[in-house]
Amino acid sequence: MNDEQGHPRSAFVVRSSLLVAALALLLSLSASAVLALDVPPPPTQWYTDAAGLLDSSQAAALNEKLRAFEQKSGAQFIIYVFPSLDSEALEDFTIRCAEKWKVGNKKYDNGLILFVFVKERKLRIEVGYGLEGTITDAFSSDVIRNYVAPHFGQNDYAGGLNAAADAIIAKISGGEAPVPPTSPGAAGRPAGAFGGSGIPCSAPFILIVIVFLLVVVPAMVMPNRRRHGCGGCILPFFLWPSGGSTFGGFSGGGGFGGFSGGGGGFGGFSGGGGGFGGGGASGGW
Repeated sequence: MNDEQGHPRSAFVVRSSLLVAALALLLSLSASAVLALDVPPPPTQWYTDAAGLLDSSQAAALNEKLRAFEQKSGAQFIIYVFPSLDSEALEDFTIRCAEKWKVGNKKYDNGLILFVFVKERKLRIEVGYGLEGTITDAFSSDVIRNYVAPHFGQNDYAGGLNAAADAIIAKISGGEAPVPPTSPGAAGRPAGAFGGSGIPCSAPFILIVIVFLLVVVPAMVMPNRRRHGCGGCILPFFLWPSGGSTFGGFSGGGGFGGFSGGGGGFGGFSGGGGGFGGGGASGGW
């Protein structure tokens, strides 16, 4: 059976179906673009709370902590709290924000943003190119999982954000990160214990055990062997301090010291042209 122009009816139906499908796809993409969550203007403070997560005094104290860190280190670290993602893809939206706000200095790309989405209970850390060697994906994930989530799970939002800020600031400054809070599932179990046995898991304890196994035990089982000092035993030299290297192989301390960081001064925060490439981590509570 043919249509009025003599073409086979089946081919006409196929072409019509493809046209309808293409129009439907175009309308769907247009609707998605219209409904997409808009990236807000660049923030004017280091801590921006669009969801009212913290009270005014808590927000002011956290903002001052981040401002002082930039003045001291030159790295720009901000926190932005959203009420909701509005069905947006988490990583797509946060990288769009990072690219628009340009946190960090253009020369050093030393910006970092901690995002919070209250309704979805999601978190994301976006790390500028220049800090990816220090604030690695693994470390970012650890901050979300072990510093923020335990506090947020108990509705202690100020505690979670400050714990994350302290850990990240210490890492970039080349210092020692604070001990993460004990998670609710480990209540009653001391931090640093092996499972529930209560055996301490500290570096000195491990060092003593290894020295005992590699030095004392051989001396006991080979009493007649003539030795000079340690003899043929294997000393755990790999446990000795390496001279201050940082996680990820990059010393994040004084490299940017004394730099102004892109104009964030006492009058309020402003980005300095920093670039982002998707480094960081996502999580929730």
